[in-house]
Amino acid sequence: MPREARVVTAGEAAALVADGTSVAVGGTGCGHLVAESVLAALEERFLEVGRPKDLTLVHTMGLGDQKTNRGIEHFAHSGFVKTFYGSHYAHNKNLMAMLLAGEMSAYVLPAGVICQLYREIAAGRPGLITKTGIGTFVDPELEGARSHPGMAEYVRRLEIDGVRYLFYPSFPIQVGLIRASVADVEGNLCMLDEPALGDNLQLAQAVKNSGGVVVAQVAQVAARHSLPSRLVQVPAALIDYLVVEPDAPVTYVTKRSDAYSGRYRVPATAIEPLPGGPRKVIARRAAQLLKPDTLVNLGFGVANGVATILAEEGLEAILNLTVEQGTYGGNPAVGLDAGAAVNYDALIDVPTQFDFYDGGGLDQTFLSFAQVDPRGRVNVSRFADKLTGPGGFIDISRRAGQVVFLGMLTAGARLTQAGAGWGIEREGLPKFVSTLDQVTYDPATAENRISPVYITERAVFELRSGRLTLTEIAPGCSLESVIAAMGFRPEVAAEVKEMPARLFDAEAGFVRSSMPEAAPV
Repeated sequence: MPREARVVTAGEAAALVADGTSVAVGGTGCGHLVAESVLAALEERFLEVGRPKDLTLVHTMGLGDQKTNRGIEHFAHSGFVKTFYGSHYAHNKNLMAMLLAGEMSAYVLPAGVICQLYREIAAGRPGLITKTGIGTFVDPELEGARSHPGMAEYVRRLEIDGVRYLFYPSFPIQVGLIRASVADVEGNLCMLDEPALGDNLQLAQAVKNSGGVVVAQVAQVAARHSLPSRLVQVPAALIDYLVVEPDAPVTYVTKRSDAYSGRYRVPATAIEPLPGGPRKVIARRAAQLLKPDTLVNLGFGVANGVATILAEEGLEAILNLTVEQGTYGGNPAVGLDAGAAVNYDALIDVPTQFDFYDGGGLDQTFLSFAQVDPRGRVNVSRFADKLTGPGGFIDISRRAGQVVFLGMLTAGARLTQAGAGWGIEREGLPKFVSTLDQVTYDPATAENRISPVYITERAVFELRSGRLTLTEIAPGCSLESVIAAMGFRPEVAAEVKEMPARLFDAEAGFVRSSMPEAAPV
């Protein structure tokens, strides 16, 4: 008899998960490749019968929409999950609160480490050996990636030929939950309608070689041998069950997008420009640092605004923009669709993208920050009442040629634009602090070729001789007013320049005119 994957309901798939099981959930961000109907069914079963309980949950990226109980937010119930191995919780308000309260525990790991660890598990190797995480809270000499101090050690240090590495041990995974666009009756998966390839293949291989089962949510099931073999991203040999959900959107906010799937390109005019204000000023100043013909990563949040600036000025073609979800070229999406892209030239899987980032393939990366200290160290992973996790931040920042950090000078400030400058209606809380709540980036242990730059709406800083140094200030802002809004007094350059007044001009063309050796598009 020819092999066939068994088609089951989401509820039947949920019943496959036993108490104490290790479950890997595929997908990224706000609904990209997330088997949402299966996660919802798991939650429904837990609330009805109290099972499955005490799960170990593994996820590469943050999964949720910041508002509802989607993604891993479905697991925000006492007793449901015992331990998380994940990278990001900013989309999961209730789950984050439970982690902070100690109702659950987590090993908060770099995203690239988790998806690369799937390959080590699949290959039967003892674990992942990498420099990623050294000098950050992941390092056992700091916090060892533990959400709470009393947790057992997971990350370990080791030395090979006198060089320090971190070791992330492998562990078996019994259930894998992934999503694809279509499967044939045998279970061969195609992801042509999806905005990313994710780590579906590596996750499925890890589960199968752990002796587990893989469930794939798909929009439809096709006849045997009807899928072009070159378009199959996950072979049927790795798939046990199919859950058919024809109405599943490609992200939590987008039902379907042929632009995200790469079927066609959209005109630059279809990309909504950034409104005037601090975020646009920051993104414009950051874009000035771009150089033609370079490979660039753009993070989320404020940093993602750089892509919008490039589209607004027709400059996206003069350099190669990438995101960790695997796109090359084009324009990364913003907001809750972040992780997708339009007009891209190529799409690869997530673990392979992180391989290239780890090896130093990026010329520049533009990342948002939450806190910065006098030594130029950065925190984005845990602060105040938030345990957000690093996502791909640690993987990306460690060996990029240059890291450019973007953010507001203070958190919660209310500013109004007053010509080429700012009127401050309400000052916020310092983001430049003497002591970080957690270390997510340390320039002393990173391997960047060029010193980092820190850009805010009111000032620009550089790392000089290991100290944060103020080098530019916005028109109309006094030096002392900027320093008064900080939690420490930075070094001040001998000549502090004024940020260009044209940053505040609504007219497009500023970045193009100021970029070095701007190439024709």
